[in-house]
Amino acid sequence: MASALLLLCACDGDIEVPGTLPNPKLAQMMNRELDRELLRFGTENATALQMKGPQPYIAEAGENGRRWLQEISSVVSRCRHGMRNESKSNLMEYDITLKSGVQLKGVYTGTNCAYWSKLRPLVLRANFEDGRVTEVFTDGRERQSPVDFYKTDTMNFAKYVLRADQSRNPANYRPAPASKADIAKQWDTP
Repeated sequence: MASALLLLCACDGDIEVPGTLPNPKLAQMMNRELDRELLRFGTENATALQMKGPQPYIAEAGENGRRWLQEISSVVSRCRHGMRNESKSNLMEYDITLKSGVQLKGVYTGTNCAYWSKLRPLVLRANFEDGRVTEVFTDGRERQSPVDFYKTDTMNFAKYVLRADQSRNPANYRPAPASKADIAKQWDTP
């Protein structure tokens, strides 16, 4: 067991930290994707109503998402196991710092850090003010590729930053699940 732990640790590299080069274009792209993700809360509700299905989000979900963004001070993206680890478990994670000083470390994204690929993972720091990304800092690696190459990164950023609060406070976004009594009543009603 101890030798397996040593082997696992040997694969880890230094955790990469964001650079200090500002990138206003990334900040703009992130804000656009955050707006789209918040709009999706209402769009899914409209689609569900047209199909006469259950509403996937409560009516206040968009506003609750905006409030959540206003609580954020910064988000740092990093790879779980560092630069030298090429395993599937080396996932991109976000460390979210709230204005209150609370830190949410290792927020799951499901995205693999593919250091072996041409596009190295986008490690960055995004600073927030009033629920908007005001500054993004990187080491500049993204400037070697077309802007469109990083559209998925900014979409994932918006999705997973908002999902962090949905995981913490699900009642702010989704209807409460039906109780056992409610389910029993559904079956008993002709």
